[in-house]
Amino acid sequence: MAALGNNTVEILDTRNKERRTLSGLGEPQGVLYLIAPDRLFIANGAANRVDIVDLTSLAEERRITGMNDALDDGDIGYTILTASATSGGSHSS
Repeated sequence: MAALGNNTVEILDTRNKERRTLSGLGEPQGVLYLIAPDRLFIANGAANRVDIVDLTSLAEERRITGMNDALDDGDIGYTILTASATSGGSHSS
């Protein structure tokens, strides 16, 4: 869950009944979870970036900057055929 006012994302593990917090974000507004690579994509509106987090280690795997409000032009999308994440409403096939 994106906690916009706290600049955090709360991760709820219902299987193990655990809650983990990712902090240091910039107004997280959109979250996309991909099961197979176990990655979380977080659109940060105020920070103008998308963070990709490895959920096994909770380490930031990649940061895509210069997004000028990561949700302005559309939500984060995912194309299964190419296994690529996109932002800005443009989805490749």
